[in-house]
Parts: sequence; structure tokens; C-alpha cells
Amino acid sequence: MALTTTNNPQPRASFPARPVLGPDRALEPPVAHAASGGFTLLDLLLSVLVLSILVLVALPSLTGVTTASTLDEATRELTTALDYARVLAVENQRPFGLTVSLSLNRFEVFDSLPPATPPSGGSGAATVSIVQNPHTQQAYVVDFDDIPSCRGARLLAAPAAARVLFYADGHTADPTAQSFAIGVGTQRRTVIVEGMTGVVTVE
Repeated sequence: MALTTTNNPQPRASFPARPVLGPDRALEPPVAHAASGGFTLLDLLLSVLVLSILVLVALPSLTGVTTASTLDEATRELTTALDYARVLAVENQRPFGLTVSLSLNRFEVFDSLPPATPPSGGSGAATVSIVQNPHTQQAYVVDFDDIPSCRGARLLAAPAAARVLFYADGHTADPTAQSFAIGVGTQRRTVIVEGMTGVVTVE
């Protein structure tokens, strides 16, 4: 008995076709592209240049802000002292005042009554006494050069008598307006005390 066989060929594995190269080209290996890492010297120089330009542009504004802040703080110190002297005069029903030294760049709040104990080493009894600062519990003496936030501020002008005296009803000894001038750099503020009312304003 003859055996019959079925012709069932097995599938052949497929392989990728090899590239067809021209006669003048050889098979080149794939080129690996190096990843970019860090900054080049040119990048750093450009960054420094841009940063320097920004600083130069912003510096005048920063200086102006610092100057204005110092002037604001110095003005606040003077107006607070003047207001306090006026309040003391009204509350105690006797004169209190503020005296200024332009050369020393400072001012003091004083009581018109002489101190109970004259200062030692003096040639005579003091005519006024320095009041106590309610915040520091020390003598109310403000020196702009000793206050970090006021350094650079200068007392430029003061009333002719270099002081303002408030009476029991709040008005000052001088019925006309008395003014002080404070400056920082080229900026300037004027503090005015109205003689008839004792009210302190800033211009």
C-alpha cells in the first residue's frame, strides 16, 4: 500500500532586508548624539552682563526708597516728640517744650520746671529738666546719628530760639508758625507748629 504525503511546507522566518548601498558608500554605524550639559562660558558671561544691567537700572530706585524711608522715620521722631510735649503741657497745666541742637543733630523734650536735684558739677541750677520718654523710660533725647533707621538724616533748620514752648491750653509761646527742616540727601521735609493751636503738620 502506497503512502501519500501532503506537501505542507513550514513557514520561513523573515529577516529585515539589508540596506542596499551604492558603490561609493560603506555601511556607517549610527551616530550617538551627545547630550548637552551645563552652561558654556559665553552663557555665563551673557548672564552676568544682563544681571549687571538690571542692577544698574534698579539701583537709583532702591536708593530713593531707602532715602525716603530714612526721612520718614526722622520726621516721625520729631513730630512725635512735639506732640508729646504739647500733651504734657495740657495734662500738667504748665509749659513743656522741645529744644533743638542743629550742630549735635538732636532734640530734647523738656519740662519748664527745674529739676528737683540740680546736676552735679554745674555752675548753677538747671532752668529746665529733660522729661522721660514713655517708651524707653529714659531721658527724652533723640539723636539721629544714634538711631539706625535715622542715620543720614540731618536737622537743617529750627525756630530762631531753637525751641518750641507749649502752654497749658496747647498753644505755643510764639503766635506765628514755627518750622523745622529735616533733610536726607537731596530730599527735604518741613515740620510746622501752628502757634495759635500747637498743631503739628508736615510738608
